Amino acid sequence: MQIPIYYFLTVLLWGCSFIAIANLHGDVAPEMSVVYRNVMCAILIFAFALWKKKSLGFSRRDHLFLACQGLFIYALNDVFIWNAVGYLTSGLVALIISLVMIMNVVFGAIFLGFPIRLRVVMAAFFGMAGIALVFWEDLIVFDLTSDVIIGLGLALCSPAVFSLGQIIVARNQKNELPLMRATGVAMAYGAVFALISAVVLDRPVTWSWSPAYLISLLYISFVGTLTGFYMYFTLIGRIGPGRAAYVSVLTPVVALVVSTIFEGFVWTHLALAGAAVIVVGNVLVVVEGGGKSGVVRKTGA
Repeated sequence: MQIPIYYFLTVLLWGCSFIAIANLHGDVAPEMSVVYRNVMCAILIFAFALWKKKSLGFSRRDHLFLACQGLFIYALNDVFIWNAVGYLTSGLVALIISLVMIMNVVFGAIFLGFPIRLRVVMAAFFGMAGIALVFWEDLIVFDLTSDVIIGLGLALCSPAVFSLGQIIVARNQKNELPLMRATGVAMAYGAVFALISAVVLDRPVTWSWSPAYLISLLYISFVGTLTGFYMYFTLIGRIGPGRAAYVSVLTPVVALVVSTIFEGFVWTHLALAGAAVIVVGNVLVVVEGGGKSGVVRKTGA
């Protein structure tokens, strides 16, 4: 019964995370919020490991892959997402990010030699067509300086880097790296890379004591990230990335409902049709990959 529970909770927690990310915008640069989130999570994981007298030692090769995991999942992916919600409603960002399943198949073919079948090509077509429908009114008056186009571009970068990160996570679990401790090290690396991005982009180092910021940061750190990623990576280890990716079908549905309630997202006929087309494309990928389970590996602390 653990697998269905993990699915439900991951979808619910991640679906609500996007509105929390939107609440972080204001006095603190998105890159710095990513740094704070990663530092808070890494410290908690390290403290738990020390309390349990667990070793935090990894080989140099493992550190290299954990650094890559931190770069792709906890730095670049989050920097793209957290900046995108400054231009688009959180629900739309979640919808775009659900295209990660298509990217999983593409990168699986490139790096792991998995075949790309006709169903996946159709899914990619559905995904792109759905995005075009959702943003049609902005695309027909295309302007590189438009907030919507900038947000769309940032959000589209996220599935690519997150998918690369998932391949690295699968590698780390295949080599039986302890999940929580490995995640803590990866997030520490992610904090460093996010800080570098803040320096490169000349972002100010600021902090906010507003209740909305603090509550949202705590939710993102300890609920959306630690709890959500632990359950999701456990799913990857037990049933494989193909079947685990079904989370990405349902997460944007929850995020869109939350966005409609709290951000006043207005559903047009094109937006509704586009969202439905994207979900159909995601389902096609899940059905394609659903029969391939991953290796069951140790996912302990």
